[in-house]
Amino acid sequence: MSVKKLTRDWGCGSCISGDEILKDRFLREAKGYLKDVASRLIILGWEANLKSSVYTNRGGIAVSGEATLVMKKDGSNLFVQISSSCIGMVSGKQHPNNVYILHRKSTAEKDIYACRGDNRYADTRLDSKVFAELIGE
Repeated sequence: MSVKKLTRDWGCGSCISGDEILKDRFLREAKGYLKDVASRLIILGWEANLKSSVYTNRGGIAVSGEATLVMKKDGSNLFVQISSSCIGMVSGKQHPNNVYILHRKSTAEKDIYACRGDNRYADTRLDSKVFAELIGE
């Protein structure tokens, strides 16, 4: 299994939005990254929490859209989202286009999106293998 990486700079300024072709490329890459993370988490005993563990939402013209991963394991729910913030850096992790990786876990019953967990942000330079190891335990 080859590792996936996120593009370091999309060359579009502070936010990925407005350019539909760029948005498609961004969402395709983010979804591929999360699919690789999901396949690595399955090896660690995680399973899909919904019909599909990875999906995208294009959003409107003013946003980048988002790629999302939801999984569960032994009463824990995991939520991961990759997106780009048009309001500036939200994660404390510098990225030229304000791309971020948000992740959280929750043990609350039926909390599929781990909303009761604490928001954490991962460095977008982490490859899919290292990120999966970080959140998988």
